[in-house]
Order: sequence, then C-alpha cells, then structure tokens
Amino acid sequence: MKKIALIFTLMMASTAYAEVQSTVVGDTDAVTVNLARVQQQVTLVQSQKGESDLRVSFLVADAGGSTDLSPRASLHLTTFNESEMRDAQSIHRISHINELVSTKRESAGIYSAIVKMYDYDSICPQTNFLTATVKLTVDARQLTIDVRNFKDVGEFDLGTIQTPITVTTKCL
Repeated sequence: MKKIALIFTLMMASTAYAEVQSTVVGDTDAVTVNLARVQQQVTLVQSQKGESDLRVSFLVADAGGSTDLSPRASLHLTTFNESEMRDAQSIHRISHINELVSTKRESAGIYSAIVKMYDYDSICPQTNFLTATVKLTVDARQLTIDVRNFKDVGEFDLGTIQTPITVTTKCL
C-alpha cells in the first residue's frame, strides 16, 4: 500500500511540474522571418513617448510544408521603435504552434498568447491526440525597455536588440 501511495504521489508531483514550464529565449534564438511566410500579425502595443514610437506584436509565420505531426507555424514576438535619428528592433521565436487562438497584453512588458500546439513531450497531462491548448506568457519587460531606449543603437542606425526574454508555458 505504501508503494502505491508513493507512486501516486510521484505521479501527481510530476504532473504538477509538467503543467508549467519556463524557458529563456536569448540572443541565439533571435531570428529573421521571411515576409512572404507571415500569416498574421497582432499588435499588442503602439505607444509614442517623446521621440520614441514603440510597437510590440505577436507574429505568426508559416512553417512551410509539413508532415502530419509537424508544426504548421511559429509564433514570434517582435518589437520596433522608430525615431527621426535611429531605429531599434527585435524578433524572438517563442514556439512552434498549430494555431494562434488569442493574445493579450497582461501588463507593461508581459504578453500572453493562447495557442494550439503539438505536445510531443507530454507536457500537458490531458492532450487530445498530441494536441494541447496552452497559454504562453512572455516576460519581455527588459527587452521593451532596451528597445524603447535604443540600447547600443547609434545615430542614423537600425539596431537589433537581443535582450533575452522568458516564456512560461501553462496547460489549459
């Protein structure tokens, strides 16, 4: 009986852990996206302050032809800030997805997306034939500050900001 209780406890602990995962998306994950593959762009922030005109968006890019169990698209967080003398931008791949269901600006620098995706690693305990609905929460507070302040961008320049962001995945 003790063995069954221990196994049950371990299963519950691993399930609770599997439902929420955080990853850091850093400069090695900064990517470019072919504009012809863009399926959708959702603007979360369009804010002008002084010489700064910041835009933050989720972008869905087509992943090309796929087999039955390959993701159909990828979700990216993009930022762009323009002024008369210089511009700053960033693009970070968040995750491979099948469908973008909804998006939301949670607070300054915190953005979320509800997506449908393949759950190859059984992160979500109740998937429907490998398909899971998850909430991806992106903590991009420092990134938006760096883009807004044109970190390391000189005059008459377009700089790519590669500040790392944190993505938390939660099963729904």
